[in-house]
Amino acid sequence: KNCLIQAPLQYLFDLLRLRALLLTAAPLLRLSCRKERSQAALRAQGTCAQVCRLPSDVLTVRSRGAAHYAAAAAQLLKVDKMHRVTLVLVVAQALDLAPLSKLRAVSLARPPESRLIAGKLDDSHVAIWKWKEATMGDGAGAACTGVERALAERVKAATGGEAIVLSTCARLDVYSYSDADKDLAAIVASDIGGAATTWRAARLFAPRYATPVEPTLASRCGADAARHVFEVACFAGLERCEFDPFDSHQAHVVKQIKAAFDDAARDGGPCGTRLSALLRLALETGKAARDGKSVRAINTLRGKALDAVALATARQEVAAAVEERVLEPAVLKAAEAYAALDAGPRLRELSELADEAVAEAIRSAPSAASREADLTRAARKALHGPLMRVRAGEAVLAEDA
Repeated sequence: KNCLIQAPLQYLFDLLRLRALLLTAAPLLRLSCRKERSQAALRAQGTCAQVCRLPSDVLTVRSRGAAHYAAAAAQLLKVDKMHRVTLVLVVAQALDLAPLSKLRAVSLARPPESRLIAGKLDDSHVAIWKWKEATMGDGAGAACTGVERALAERVKAATGGEAIVLSTCARLDVYSYSDADKDLAAIVASDIGGAATTWRAARLFAPRYATPVEPTLASRCGADAARHVFEVACFAGLERCEFDPFDSHQAHVVKQIKAAFDDAARDGGPCGTRLSALLRLALETGKAARDGKSVRAINTLRGKALDAVALATARQEVAAAVEERVLEPAVLKAAEAYAALDAGPRLRELSELADEAVAEAIRSAPSAASREADLTRAARKALHGPLMRVRAGEAVLAEDA
């Protein structure tokens, strides 16, 4: 009863509070009030939320930045029959994407065809792209030429972390993971700009650039960088209205990602455990984005003859479904995978403590040697809870474990 709002100003204030909460919540929260629960039950669950009057029992909220929030719940508290008002409890739980904070991505998209045909010497974008096609290929094939790995090696040496270069027909991307907070865009721009200038100067009878080439690269970091990698795997760098899950040319980007991954990971290459986990997820994401079982909306494009406008609209709807069901969950999986890698040293430390405890028990009581397997099993079982807490990002002391 205390939650029922009588004053209009209080009603407006609570409505604004709820709006501010929902604008930072998930991208599509469909809050359905189906079960009536008492405030005492909610207090027993330990939930904390904003409460507000709403005119109906179903609310749909759309918001950008969906990857930062995961769970939302709506529960019906009570209905004031006099005012026909439904009270809704909304709980939004923020996700921890901090493990992705050291991930960086820089990219150069293919310039428009008109600029490529004009080929002005003062256009650094065109100059870099011509160097890229001459040395890395035009993206028609999936094999790497060795230039990609050499560039990744130089980026790795400059950043002190991991690096990988992806060259497709539509873009040139460089991904990096490093503890050092260095400007990846400046490092890559200086490297490929100098390489393009040197390449042009080595061509016989070719016009020379008046100044060294200085390209402008798009830069992303953290979860945005991971999302960009998955967008390339899903949509091949195209607009959403151009996405065609049945087009083999667009699906070719998955083979190019695999070729770049294999080239950078072989023989102790510049691609380490972090980027390996990211690229494996990208391969899974690219395949799932074209699978009708993973995204049922893809089947709506199968066997239909549509005009240009209707086809573009249908493709946008399918792309939105792919983004919701495949791409955004992949970002969360990447954060979980990186969190597990961050927790690896602590997990090994706790496992070693368990092994030492079993060995000490055997030394103190030689008769316990016959029960070594049982003791080891019991120690592992007792350690399961703390290990899961460490994987979730919690701090666990050795005494607690």
